[in-house]
Amino acid sequence: MRRLALSLLALLAASACNPPWTPVTIIDELRVMGVRATSPEVKPGQPTGLQALLEDPSRPGQPTTTIWLGCEPDPFDMGRSACSDSALLADPSTLFANGALPAGVKVVGVNERAAYASSPTLFDVLPADDARRTAGVVGLVLAISVGEQVPLDASPQVLADVFARVQAKTVSSLITLFRLRVSESDTPNHNPAFDWFGVDGQAHPIGGTVVVQPAQKVTLLLGASPESFEHYQQALPTGVVEEKTEGVTVAWFSTSGRFSQERISMETQVPEVFTAPGADENDPVPAAKVGTLWAVGRDTRGGTTWDSFPFFVCDPSLATPAISRITAPATAADPVVVEGEHLESLLDLVVGGFALQDGAFSPTRGSWQGFVPAQLGSGTWPVTFSARSCAKADTGLMVTVP
Repeated sequence: MRRLALSLLALLAASACNPPWTPVTIIDELRVMGVRATSPEVKPGQPTGLQALLEDPSRPGQPTTTIWLGCEPDPFDMGRSACSDSALLADPSTLFANGALPAGVKVVGVNERAAYASSPTLFDVLPADDARRTAGVVGLVLAISVGEQVPLDASPQVLADVFARVQAKTVSSLITLFRLRVSESDTPNHNPAFDWFGVDGQAHPIGGTVVVQPAQKVTLLLGASPESFEHYQQALPTGVVEEKTEGVTVAWFSTSGRFSQERISMETQVPEVFTAPGADENDPVPAAKVGTLWAVGRDTRGGTTWDSFPFFVCDPSLATPAISRITAPATAADPVVVEGEHLESLLDLVVGGFALQDGAFSPTRGSWQGFVPAQLGSGTWPVTFSARSCAKADTGLMVTVP
């Protein structure tokens, strides 16, 4: 019996070191990593735009439609919104059980075109001095993503048929519940904002590719603008008003590779450790050696932001580029032209801290070309590069941008 117990413990320990299951941070099917409102806190009747960070690597090139449903908030903040019904989340086809959407529920957008607004008379049932007016109530939005093309002007019957297929599981789908605040506050919440990204303690080129070797561990660190940590007042049930400061957490996702932590508080400035793919058979190097990292930031009052960073699993056996000449653009519409040897291995050319856009090597021209991002502005800038060979170097050259 003791020998059996020890064997089971050894098996569990081995599984813990190399878990065969896919971590929640890996995006390999239809997933919504975050939903963002242009303004996460609005006044009654004030519209706010909605956007979802949605990916579906399991169906490359295939259409995915997101149908947005907005629910009128409960002015008494007692959770009586139609979208608060848990049965609705389990079976969205019940939305059209009577041939029309329930009272207080409406389609507010399809795909990228979505905007939410409550009734401008939301708080008319409350006294003028009611604390719920400034504390706010929750507005709920359902984002229903389905793996098929749905017409932008779909009728209620067409939508009912779509949701019936969702319920029957004949189409891939995902339902995301998003909350925003509706209030009369003069100091509404705003979304946080990332303002710095570093890899292994060094500022990463804006728009650049994170270059990693197979199974390499690198530290990732994001910075947020000081305005992201907003000060606000919160009324307690006792009537006491507390002064508070928002916190911001970051959740990391990727197409492959592993993270040391699923979420990190930005106030701690603790870096995320990313282990590049290739560590074991459960996380092989992608065939194309490319992948994406996503960082989703959320503050404690519902504000959201995100950013994405491409990564490339490099190969030290490849030749390193030898750059002999760089021709600056004559106008903003012209490319930067790079000449030299082994340019097919050039991954990013970085000018003044910005990676050139749409960079590519042309065998017919025998040169590598890329375009200067508009954010860089005019001036004379130093040039560095990163390569598929894992090399990173300063070219010693300068480029003048008009």
